Amino acid sequence: MEDKIQKLEELYENISDLTPEKMESVVGESIHIFEQILDKLNSGSPEEREKASKYAERLKVQLEKQSKKALGALKISNEELEAFTSNRSNFSDAEWEALSKAKEELNLYRDHIKNTKHIDEIEKEHSKPKGARTKNAKWLAG
Repeated sequence: MEDKIQKLEELYENISDLTPEKMESVVGESIHIFEQILDKLNSGSPEEREKASKYAERLKVQLEKQSKKALGALKISNEELEAFTSNRSNFSDAEWEALSKAKEELNLYRDHIKNTKHIDEIEKEHSKPKGARTKNAKWLAG
């Protein structure tokens, strides 16, 4: 997975050369790698979970860095960017289609992440005592 992470980091570094086709590729590759990371976080060995956590943090830092760099270069805020990207008239048909597809994929991935239990939550659920007897359950023992 290390080579895939490095390739994705290179795509992020060259984000200034972004075309609609490249944007689709970057988003698709990002989602694919994040899904692999999520899979390792949820079902991997302790070592795999640790590596996956480090990969996720690495990519998060890289995305935040590129986002700040892009917003700084454009001299706009996140809110201004959102307003701009929500206005179809700012894009050609091909750009709007690629942007819409990227937003849809990211939203689906975000929903998937929200609905997926982290390994810590699963372990916590499994560590709860099962069927502990209470004083009121004496009639079951008889």
